[in-house]
Amino acid sequence: MQTTFDNLSPHLVTLLADLTQKIAKTIQPEKILCYGYRTFPQNDWSCFTEDSPNQETIKATFDLLVITNGKNDLPDHEMLQKINHLAEPLDCEVTAIVQSLDSVNDLIAKNSRFLTTLYHKAVLVYNAGNGDIIDPPTAISHEETTRKIEAAWNNCYQTAERFFKTACFCLDNDWNEKALFDLHQATQHTCMALLRVYTGYRSTTHNLFRLLALIENFSFVPSSVFPCITAEEIALLNQLNKAYSDARYKENYTVPTETAILLKKRVQELLLLAQELYDKKITALQSTKPTTFPLTETDATV
Repeated sequence: MQTTFDNLSPHLVTLLADLTQKIAKTIQPEKILCYGYRTFPQNDWSCFTEDSPNQETIKATFDLLVITNGKNDLPDHEMLQKINHLAEPLDCEVTAIVQSLDSVNDLIAKNSRFLTTLYHKAVLVYNAGNGDIIDPPTAISHEETTRKIEAAWNNCYQTAERFFKTACFCLDNDWNEKALFDLHQATQHTCMALLRVYTGYRSTTHNLFRLLALIENFSFVPSSVFPCITAEEIALLNQLNKAYSDARYKENYTVPTETAILLKKRVQELLLLAQELYDKKITALQSTKPTTFPLTETDATV
């Protein structure tokens, strides 16, 4: 397991260390692994700014796997909220996944692609030293990996397409509230499909903000469909996000037709972009397929 970063600047190393120490003190985990980071440098200058006319800021986001050991009885979603709050005063963001050590070891024993990848490539940034992560078993073949990726995609993405078609039917019949619920489900299952394809991570959350944040580890394309850079855009995604519960439990729940139509267009765009990302992943897998002898009839037709 890695313990150093190849390209992280000293400033960001210090920032990550501060964040890690805060999480360790508050959550008391067994281990913390960093499996990705993103930085956004920004240079601002204006001839109308009197104070600090030339400003450079760097915003960082860290992807962390927080492995618990049973000392913290909080539900995972409450731990995630605490972790996010800890990052706020440090002027950074964190996208965390919380799993128990027993769960991690059980999934590694089953050759979880997500966790075995982290075992070999992620950076161990905190270790309480009270338990070990087991060594992964022998990696499955390239062909088996590809087959599992294709199966996961077909299952999740086809489900997303069905929800989208149902949403279109509901819109045509002025059932806007049911349409928004189905658009939420189409979005959720599209995001789940991408996470399974690119990382092997099985997400069960209904929170679209969280799903898009998890996907940013490998692509910003889905987030570009819902660019949360204005209050209006944030409200739009929030309305879609809340539809999962509002459509079922909120009394007198209504959705304006123009909002439903706009979200239908956004979700349709997401579906198309997700298909392109999947095709890109499959092409990459095919290009890295190892050559083994003897060749077969299938190899001769490629």
